[in-house]
Amino acid sequence: MKKLKPGDNLSPRPELFEAFIKLAQYIVRLKSKQDMLEHVGKFIAVHFPADWVAFVKPDDKGNVIITHCIPQSSSLTEAILSGDIRNIIANVLESGFLASDIIHAPGPYMAAFLPVYEENNPEKVMLIGHKGESPVSKELLDIYLAIAGLVGATSERLKSESELNRHRAHLEEIVEERTAELSRAKAELERSNKDLEQFAYAASHDLREPLRIIAGFVQLLSRRYKGKLDADADEYIGFIVDGANRMSNLINDLLAYSRVAAAAPVKKISGNAALENALANLRAAIEENSASVTHSLLPEVYFNENRLAQIFQNLIGNAIKFHGDEPPRIHVCAEAAGGHWCFAVSDNGIGIAREQADRIFEIFQRLHGMDKYPGTGIGLALCKRIIESRGGRIWVEPGPGRGSVFYFTVPKGAPE
Repeated sequence: MKKLKPGDNLSPRPELFEAFIKLAQYIVRLKSKQDMLEHVGKFIAVHFPADWVAFVKPDDKGNVIITHCIPQSSSLTEAILSGDIRNIIANVLESGFLASDIIHAPGPYMAAFLPVYEENNPEKVMLIGHKGESPVSKELLDIYLAIAGLVGATSERLKSESELNRHRAHLEEIVEERTAELSRAKAELERSNKDLEQFAYAASHDLREPLRIIAGFVQLLSRRYKGKLDADADEYIGFIVDGANRMSNLINDLLAYSRVAAAAPVKKISGNAALENALANLRAAIEENSASVTHSLLPEVYFNENRLAQIFQNLIGNAIKFHGDEPPRIHVCAEAAGGHWCFAVSDNGIGIAREQADRIFEIFQRLHGMDKYPGTGIGLALCKRIIESRGGRIWVEPGPGRGSVFYFTVPKGAPE
């Protein structure tokens, strides 16, 4: 690129504008304010009719300091920091207007003093010196002003990027700290849950033997003395037998609930096969209640077959248990829902109030008395735990017209 001379007629010549565009394209790639000022000064000295370039700004005490001077020159530095020149720089910073004057360093240079704005305030002054005392042309001053504006805008961008990087680094430190805290909390929670599960399993297992002894002796009493004692005694024995049976069922369900935490082998299984296993286990209840269970073609899923059958057995068993005046009618289907399969078990039973929809999945939560609907209140909590351990979720909604629809999702992909 041809270097321009102070006396050139700039209006018809494209070189000046080509130099400015090249400078603009160049400095947008710079990442440091110090590098930017150094490169701008060198670029002006090479591609424009300038003999030197300097950047000055006031320090914290109001004194003028030179941040960059291209080329380095002690005599030029002394001349810029002289009293008269300092006053011109101060006026430019205060007024925000450009100025020009002669600087002797030691020979005469016509210098342009151009304010560099940052955030709408003149923060520094760019000095561009031309050898001799000829005035700088208006066309060249306009380009210099444009360069000063470019320097200011780039300084703001670099400052913003620096602040952004600083905040990002601080945020990354916070995230790293929080991640470490969460990891420690997760490890502690997993250990605590494992301890609780082991305790629940051990306690439930240890309770079975004394309960079996109690139930055995109570049943022996019932067989030997039923009808031989008064009616109250027979009633009391009946209460004890029922209580022992309920306790046995509760312990068995609690053992099943605690075992869910243990990893179960997962493979690709047929949803239809798991449903058939559940229906085989429920055959007696289906026949006793004249229940009708239908289903559409169910997909193959990555699951433990016994656990999927256990989910179907609980949901269908509840639909049979909580039926209304009509015989139970239950339908099982599934459809794709993004990255999951969504299963639905619908019935025509007594239904569930919306305000109870979340509560029924909590362990030991019952909506009805034992005298009308027996059970331990663990079945739905067990389903929830099994499904969530596989990355799905379960919920219930009112059925169309009456009854309820239980939905649960299963990821389509194999577990990692």
